[in-house]
Amino acid sequence: MIRIVLRNIAVLVLIASLSNCEEEAGKNDPADPEYIKYGTSFGECLGYCVKTIKVTDSKIEFYKNGWDLNGILPEVSYTEAINNYYWRMLAEKIDYDSFLRLGTAIGCPDCTDGGAVWIEIKVNDTVHKVIFENENEPDEVKEYIGYLRAYINTFAIDSNETVNFNKRTLINQKALIKSFACSIGCFQYLIELPGSDNIFYYDNNLKVEYQKDNLKIEFDGVLQYDSTMIYKPAPNDVPIPDFKVRNIKIFSVTIISD
Repeated sequence: MIRIVLRNIAVLVLIASLSNCEEEAGKNDPADPEYIKYGTSFGECLGYCVKTIKVTDSKIEFYKNGWDLNGILPEVSYTEAINNYYWRMLAEKIDYDSFLRLGTAIGCPDCTDGGAVWIEIKVNDTVHKVIFENENEPDEVKEYIGYLRAYINTFAIDSNETVNFNKRTLINQKALIKSFACSIGCFQYLIELPGSDNIFYYDNNLKVEYQKDNLKIEFDGVLQYDSTMIYKPAPNDVPIPDFKVRNIKIFSVTIISD
């Protein structure tokens, strides 16, 4: 009798142990979103002031709409197949439990025409949307909002251009900052990618803290379609044209320590 009781207790302990393991495993499993949406809007503006992307594991959809002095502008949309890498890099960064705990509105979105940004994520049958102030995102989304900014900016093209999402988008890209003197006290800072054989890119909005020669960084960004002239000093120290480089727009820069 004692032997049977002990055996039953052992079975119950085993079942409880397995149940706890399953619960712990469930807690650690990352959420598997059906889609992730990201949008920006500006109320006091003219033109295409509302832009949205919807990202899934195989494609990205882009929409923009707006208005001018004559009324509503026609909606513009694009759909691009994307490399699954770009989906995984984004989805694996998201802590869905933390995202669910965020309120639906944070701060004062688009107050004083500052703009509003929103993120919507669907997991299983749960959809949660959070809207917040432009350039003032909550800490819970900082780890992946750079990806979303890069993804939506891929669609910033002229009417006669194509998107080429997979070729223009750079995620977790390592690079080196290189300075080029254009005259005494004048420098232009270029971005050199590893193995690019001295092919440089230029970001006109590179922040001052990253304007250091030979600084190693990692960033998310988008190659632009236009270019910038790089200058060098003439013998009289007047800047003269040297060479052109393609422009790039980068986000979420991290300095890499040696």
